[in-house]
Amino acid sequence: MRYHKKISAYLLSLAFTVIACVLVFSCASHATLTGGDKDIQPPFILATKPENYTKNFKGKEIKLRFNEYFSLASPIENIIITPSLNENPDYYIKGKSLIIKFKEKLDSNTTYTIILAEAVKDITEGNMLLSDKFVFSTGNAMDSCMLAGVLKDAYTMEPKSKIAIMLYESTNDSAPIIERPVYYTYTDSKGNFEFHHLPKRSFLIFALKDNNFNKQFDLPDEEIAFYDAFPTSYEVPMILVDSVEVIDKEFIDSNKIELFLFMEKDTTLKFLRRTLVKDNYHHFIFSSPIDQFQLLPLQSIGNDAYLWRLNKTKDTVDVYFKDTINEEIDFIVMANDKVFDTVTFNPSAKKQAAFQRKRRDTTDVKRNTFNPTVLHQGEINKRLLITFDYPVKEVDLKQIQLLELLKDKRQIVLKDTNDNDSIVEIDVYDTLSPIIYFEDSLYTNLVVDYQWKYNKNYRLFCNDSVFISYFGTYNDTMDVMFKTKIPKDYGEFRISYQLTISDNHIVQLINEKEEIIKEHTINSDTTIIYEFLDAGKYKIRIIIDSNRNNKWDTGKYLEKQQPEKIIYFSKPIDIKPNWTIEEEFLVE
Repeated sequence: MRYHKKISAYLLSLAFTVIACVLVFSCASHATLTGGDKDIQPPFILATKPENYTKNFKGKEIKLRFNEYFSLASPIENIIITPSLNENPDYYIKGKSLIIKFKEKLDSNTTYTIILAEAVKDITEGNMLLSDKFVFSTGNAMDSCMLAGVLKDAYTMEPKSKIAIMLYESTNDSAPIIERPVYYTYTDSKGNFEFHHLPKRSFLIFALKDNNFNKQFDLPDEEIAFYDAFPTSYEVPMILVDSVEVIDKEFIDSNKIELFLFMEKDTTLKFLRRTLVKDNYHHFIFSSPIDQFQLLPLQSIGNDAYLWRLNKTKDTVDVYFKDTINEEIDFIVMANDKVFDTVTFNPSAKKQAAFQRKRRDTTDVKRNTFNPTVLHQGEINKRLLITFDYPVKEVDLKQIQLLELLKDKRQIVLKDTNDNDSIVEIDVYDTLSPIIYFEDSLYTNLVVDYQWKYNKNYRLFCNDSVFISYFGTYNDTMDVMFKTKIPKDYGEFRISYQLTISDNHIVQLINEKEEIIKEHTINSDTTIIYEFLDAGKYKIRIIIDSNRNNKWDTGKYLEKQQPEKIIYFSKPIDIKPNWTIEEEFLVE
């Protein structure tokens, strides 16, 4: 018996050993060393010295101890201390602690707030502490008032993020220009902003896209927003919900300050730059609209070396050089009878392609490369448009044929290779008489105007060498066939505008590319029907044209002029083929 017990114990021990080995090797063959779960948590504050919300603070430094090691990103820009200090404090890291050492004596009886905005992140994964604050008072009381608001782009009405919102105790309009703000913060991704721990008082409020980070409005290209009144801070509103006191967010939302960001128009006319658009085609761009333009060559290049025209906004000049000059020339740039600059460039410079290619002289370019682009083919509500990259020098418009395909076909007899007769049907076209003309002075946009029929096949035909450019290039044979749409291919949108403001209203229908499709000016209740709309999403924008100059005007801060108000319809208009949508728009 004793022998059998020993054998049984031995076998049981052996079985456990085998099972353990199998489990170990099984785990070893499938497991992958990952180093643990990825750290996705930002650092957080474990303790502070002094404690948060300390009163009667007399010290010279603040110590914030975090749960892990961290790095500091641009503390002077990212750490907000309000009220503002005359000198930036020193920031340095000691172990897992951030030390903020003040260089100046703090004001007495003042509540200070330190906001760690995107300044602290961990050293492994870069997780950022997006917002945390430390509050202390140098007196025996803590300020507890607040202000809240939202910032939007004055033209698009979209929220603006990461824009400085600044409060001034001075009510002098020049304060944003000559002073640094007392309190400041930044808007979040939805354009919202809040100030907390403010004293009870009125402020001048100002928004600034601070391009040079000096917290002053001192650059012409800085976008700004201002409020017409001087808002007064208020105690954080509290209400009882299920016997628990909570913040009254509805009160805060209903009292939000609305600011609209804009850039002031620089009325000083400046020549900004020249850009090469295509070979021999240049843009001269100015800061404001112009009426007259001239390029004066300092070398002799012949008379009438170029053609020019203004764009729709009259601040950009299209310049086409007619001859191949192919050398550096000095030009004096003039506009509105004023000399602006002297520029040096090659009028015949070539636009570089996306890939490298061997440079060649203009004389090597194939002669039949002056080919146009045909737009609006098949659109029953639009004129056919033929566009050229360069001005047309010579053209015989009688050589352009517009043909309509007839239902009937014509039969002709042909001989095959065995001299047998073969009957073939061919298309029959009716020759039309459209109105054809250039709509621009430089002959780059040719209109073919015709009253199109629904669901018809048309053919636009033109022999080669009908259009000739200033470089001696000409068009190849043009043969464009298209079929017109029918009304069911389009959608329709009817909208009733109900106005509560007596000013002019510029009503714009805008497509998904932000292009203005239709524009009307109305000053009373009106219903507009938008016909023949392609399928897609549209939106309605209304400009309150207060000065009745038929355009949107930006603001002027020192004149206390807000940008003209823009109102967008509350939802997108989803146009579908063979659908009619009806809406009402109360404009107030």
